[in-house]
Amino acid sequence: MRRTHVPRGSVPEATDWSTFEMGKSPVYWDAKPTAGELLTIYFNPKVNNVLEGDSIAFNGGFNGPFMCGGAPRPMTKKDRGPACDPLYSIRINVPKHAVWLEFSFTDGQEWDEGYKLKFLVPANHRGQSLEFFNKELAKEMSEEDACYHAIFPDPVSEPDSLFLGGSMSIGMSCDLDVVPGCRDPDSPNYDPFATIDDDTCEEEF
Repeated sequence: MRRTHVPRGSVPEATDWSTFEMGKSPVYWDAKPTAGELLTIYFNPKVNNVLEGDSIAFNGGFNGPFMCGGAPRPMTKKDRGPACDPLYSIRINVPKHAVWLEFSFTDGQEWDEGYKLKFLVPANHRGQSLEFFNKELAKEMSEEDACYHAIFPDPVSEPDSLFLGGSMSIGMSCDLDVVPGCRDPDSPNYDPFATIDDDTCEEEF
C-alpha cells in the first residue's frame, strides 16, 4: 500500500481559499477553528497525486490518533465541471475539549496522511493542562454515537460557476458551491451569503 506523509506543521493554520481552489494546497479549513464550533475541511486529492479513487474518506482523531480515529468516514464529493478536478469535504463538530485534530485521507487503497489542525481553546479553559482536556474529552465522547456526530459528511448544495482565466480555454469554468467571506454576525465585515470563513472578519486599522 502506497502512502504519502505530510510532516507535522507543514500545512498552514489557514490557507487562502483561492490558493487551495487553484490546486496549490491540498487542504483548506475555515479560519480560526475553535473548540465547540462547527468546522468544514476541504481536500483536493490531486495536489499530492496519491489518491486516485473516485471516493475519498476521512480519518481523524481528537487530541491524538485514538479518539474517533476508527473507521474512515466518507467525504462529500463536490464536482466542479469538466474543466476542474472535484473537491471533497467533511464536517467536524469540534468537541468542547478538543485541542487538536490529527487526520488523513484514503481512497480505500492509498493514504495521504500526517495532517494536524490546532483549535482555539475557549477562554474559560485556557491555561489548563493537556491531562485536563483529555479527561474531559473522554467524558464528552463517551456518549453513544458521539464520534459519528463529531465527524460527518458535508451536505451537498447547488453549485455556482466561477470563470477562470489564464491558461484555460475561453469559456471554461469551475463550478463552486462555496462563498468565502466573514461569517461572524457581530463583525462589521459580516457577509450573510458567505459559506466559509476566510479570515476577513477582523477589522483593518
